Amino acid sequence: MSSLLFALLFILAGLLPAVWLVLVPALEAWQSQGWDGLAYLPVRPDQLLFVALLLLLFGGIGSGLLYLFWTTGRADVQQRELLQNGPPAGASIASIQQHGSWLFGWLGGLLLVVSVPLWWFLPQALAQQQYGRLLLVLIPVGGLWLCWRAFTLWRRFQRIGATPLVAEALPGRVGGALSGWFRCPPGRFRQPPAATLRCLEMVQSGPADRRRTEFFLRWQHQQTAVVQRGRVQMSFLIPLSCMPTGDSQQGRIHWELSCGGVLEQPDGEHTEFFRSWRVPVLPVLQASSIKRT
Repeated sequence: MSSLLFALLFILAGLLPAVWLVLVPALEAWQSQGWDGLAYLPVRPDQLLFVALLLLLFGGIGSGLLYLFWTTGRADVQQRELLQNGPPAGASIASIQQHGSWLFGWLGGLLLVVSVPLWWFLPQALAQQQYGRLLLVLIPVGGLWLCWRAFTLWRRFQRIGATPLVAEALPGRVGGALSGWFRCPPGRFRQPPAATLRCLEMVQSGPADRRRTEFFLRWQHQQTAVVQRGRVQMSFLIPLSCMPTGDSQQGRIHWELSCGGVLEQPDGEHTEFFRSWRVPVLPVLQASSIKRT
């Protein structure tokens, strides 16, 4: 809920200048002169441009955060469905690293678009020796850096490609097994990759306006994955002392399966391989307490 509120505040921040510079004068003109007063609003073109840029910037950031909030909620819904019904035949779980470069590209593009009018204002600022306004050049520079970051993340993801985890023993169970496999990317591993299963507890603390999220490692086990016939197979036994996916006394329990190693690609280049997946884990299966007679 805090993420949703933060996104809505960004959108509201973009609307406030429009209300102050356009709607308030329009309302005053309408109250004093009626509809004819709207034709003579004291709003300059540069003010309209300023309002439009703020709407674009804050509205774009807010919409990106809303999309991020929606995708996070969608992942939580999928986790609950897996816990309740189990995965259907041949189901797979997408990795957390689904290149995720869209957010950097979206923000970088917004900064570049917003900074377009600067190239008309900067010569005038230089002519008037207002050198402080040159700091505005940091806006397009930041946009270029974000776009470059998005491109590098996208290229790194594409070198390996999508690696969905195909369910075998999923959901896992406390006191039982958790296993799955993914298709080996092009190339070969220099050494068998290391698979890690960890239990994390997410704890939120602090007031609503300064809420802090922390992750605590509750259990972890690492072992060598089995690479056979183009598949990377991972299998774990979960101790009875672990907690299942869901709410805990302090926060919420998440389980994460990851695999990493050095991948030698067909062109001979070595690439650091790492993928992780959120996996559901059920509580321990309780034995029946009814005695036979």
